[in-house]
Amino acid sequence: MKNKLLAISAIIVSTFSFGQTIFNENFNASTNLPIGWAQYNQDGLTPSSTFSSLMGIKGWAGLSGSQLNLTEPGNVMLSMSSYTPAGTSNDWLVTPAITIPLTGFSLQYDVMSGSTTDLESYEIYISTTGNTVADFTSPSIYNESTTPVDLTNRTINLSAYSGQTIYIAFRNNSTNKRFMIIDNVIVRTLISNDIILKNTDLNRYALINSDNTLSLTIKNDGSNTITSITADWNDGASHNSTIPVTIAAGETITIDHPTLVNYSSVVEKTITVTITEVNSTTDTTDPTLNTATEKINSVSSLAEKNVLFEEGTGTWCGFCVRGLVAMNKAYVDHPTGFIGIAVHNGDPMVVGAYNSGVNFSGYPSANVDRSVKGIDASTEEFDINYAERINLIPPAAMSATATKSGSIYSINAIATFKTQFASSNFRLAAILSEDNVVGTESGYDQHNYYSGGGYGAMGGFEDLPSVVLAADMVYPHVGRALLGSFNGQYNSVPVSISDGQVVDYTFNYTVPSTAIEANLYVTVVLIDYATKEVVNAKQYKLESVGINEKKNDISMQVYPNPATESINISFNSFNSEYEVSIIDLAGRVVNSNNYTNLSGFQTINIPVNELEKGSYIITVAGNNESFTQQVIIK
Repeated sequence: MKNKLLAISAIIVSTFSFGQTIFNENFNASTNLPIGWAQYNQDGLTPSSTFSSLMGIKGWAGLSGSQLNLTEPGNVMLSMSSYTPAGTSNDWLVTPAITIPLTGFSLQYDVMSGSTTDLESYEIYISTTGNTVADFTSPSIYNESTTPVDLTNRTINLSAYSGQTIYIAFRNNSTNKRFMIIDNVIVRTLISNDIILKNTDLNRYALINSDNTLSLTIKNDGSNTITSITADWNDGASHNSTIPVTIAAGETITIDHPTLVNYSSVVEKTITVTITEVNSTTDTTDPTLNTATEKINSVSSLAEKNVLFEEGTGTWCGFCVRGLVAMNKAYVDHPTGFIGIAVHNGDPMVVGAYNSGVNFSGYPSANVDRSVKGIDASTEEFDINYAERINLIPPAAMSATATKSGSIYSINAIATFKTQFASSNFRLAAILSEDNVVGTESGYDQHNYYSGGGYGAMGGFEDLPSVVLAADMVYPHVGRALLGSFNGQYNSVPVSISDGQVVDYTFNYTVPSTAIEANLYVTVVLIDYATKEVVNAKQYKLESVGINEKKNDISMQVYPNPATESINISFNSFNSEYEVSIIDLAGRVVNSNNYTNLSGFQTINIPVNELEKGSYIITVAGNNESFTQQVIIK
C-alpha cells in the first residue's frame, strides 16, 4: 500500500543524502505474496462468517486498501483472527533474506487493527538461519498487545544484527479478534536529525472571525532527541515559527502551530505546511516527507449539522442484533442530529447498489458520514462518533420539499451554501428508508448470537432464541432506495458557488405497493464527490415533506416520561381506527392494542409496570398516518 510520505517502489538499494534504504516492500505490485516472502498458517482455523468477504483468507494474504475502506491507495497484507469456533491465531509472515551491513539500521513498518474494539496482538521475530517457523527459535524482539486502529508506523533498531543476514517474521497471535494489517516494510539507516511530518489536521470549514488550530503529527526518524522544529504554514502569506519540543528517537507526537488560522471574511484557501529546520539546522531529508497541504473555507453563518450513520446488517448475521439495538438507542439518546439507516446484506431487505456502495468487510459495521468507515455497530462507537462529528461546521444547510401525485413523490433536495467555491465537486442525493418492516418468509428470521446471555445483555435479545422467527421481528430504519446513485447525482450542483447560493435538484420516487407510506423516510444528502464524504444531511418523514398532500399531525403526547406504573398517550384522531404499540430497542412489539370508533382528542392509558426498565418506542398508527415517541420505563 502506498505510504503518503514515502513513495519508493518494490525492493531497492539506494543512498540518498537522507540515509540508506536496503529493503522496501509496499505490497503494491500485486495482491499475491511478493517474491521471496513466505507465510505460514500454523493455527489451521476457519475464519468466521462474520467477515464474509474475508472468509477465504487463511494465514496472510494481500488485499487492496479500498476493499478494506482504507483511505490510502494500494495493497496491504492481512491476517484474520476471527474464527468459528473461537481460537488463537498463529499466522507467520516472513521477509526474504536481508543483509544488515552496518550499525544504525532499523526496521520500519505500518500496522493496524481491523476494529476499534477488538485490538489485535502480534510479535516480531528474527532468524539468522532460515525462513521457516522452526528457524525462529530466539525470543521475539518486539510485541504489541493493543495494536492501533489506524495505520501507525513502528521503528525497531536492528543494530544488534550488524554484518548478519536475517529474516524478519511478523506473527499474529491474537485470540478471537477481527483482523490485522501490515504494510510498508522498510529497512534503512537513521541520520542524526530527521523528522517526518506524518499528518496535519485543520478544520475543513470554519466560521468567519473564529480561531482554528493547525495541528502537526511528527515523528522523530533520526537518532538524536529533537528539541525544536521550525514549521511554516503558507496561504499566500508565510506564518513561520520555531516550536520547542522534546521528541525521543522513534517517538511520534502531535503539536499545535502557535499561529492560529482566522479569516474575517468568506474565503477559500489552500494552506501548505512545511517543516524547514530540526534542532536549528536545515532538514536535508526528502522534502516530500516534510510537506503537507490543508484546505479551509470560512463560512458566513452556521448551518445545522446532522450525522449520517449507515449500518451494515443482515438477518443471517447473529451479531448484527447489536447494530439494531445501537441504532434504536441512538435515536433515543441523540434526538437531534442523528440519522440512521440500516443497509442490509444477503437477506430479503437488501438493496444491491446500496450494499455495494457501503462496501463493508465485516458485520455489523457502520460508516459515519462516509468519512469514518467500518466502525463497530455498537452503542459505544455510535456515541463516540456522534460526539466527534455533530459539532463539525458544514458548508451548507440541507432541507427538502416535495409534491405528490398518486403514489409518486417529487422530492426537491435543497442545499443553501454558507461559503464560496471557485471549483467545487459536490453532488446531491436522496435515500429512502422504512421503519417497522416485517416479513413472513424464512429470510426474515433473525439469527441471534446473544441468545442465552453468553455475550452479555443486548437489548432483550439475550432472552430470545438463537433464531428469532420472522413473526417476532420488526426491522427499523431499513434502507429501501437510492435516488441519484450512491455517490450522488451528476451535475446536480454547479462548479462555481457563492456564499448564500441555493442549489436544488428534484428526484422522483414511486412508493411501492408493498411499502407502508406512513413508515417511509427520506434523507437528503450533500456529498463531496472528491472525497465521497457526506458533508451534511437532513432526514424527513416522507409524508411530512409533502406540500400538496401533507397529512394532518395527530399531535401525540406521552406522559409521564419517564414512567413507572403507566403511561398516558394523548392525540387528536382523524381516523376511526388506530393501533397503539410499544416496541423495545430490540425491535420487538411488547404491547399492542387496536382502538376503533375514535373521533377527536383521545387519551389512552397503558400499564407499563410489568415491562423491563429501559427505553421503548411508542407508535400510534392510523390510516396513512403515524406518530412515534420515545419513552423511558424506570
